[in-house]
Amino acid sequence: MFDDSDLSYEYKKKIINKIQNIKNKKNYINLFKLIVKLNIPYSLNNNGIFFNINKINSKDLNKITKLIDSFQIYNYN
Repeated sequence: MFDDSDLSYEYKKKIINKIQNIKNKKNYINLFKLIVKLNIPYSLNNNGIFFNINKINSKDLNKITKLIDSFQIYNYN
């Protein structure tokens, strides 16, 4: 669905913004489960869980985007 041209800085920034606007804790947990399932490296500290969006390939980024969009479609944000 996405090629490298779609993975611009602005596109990634929009994804980060969508993640930051998630209000439902269950959705954060589902996002984290997907990150673990996709073997995306992450770090954990008192402030939360962090991953580098620049290191995620387009296929995995597409899966993350679909999940986040499903939260918004069903208004589970």
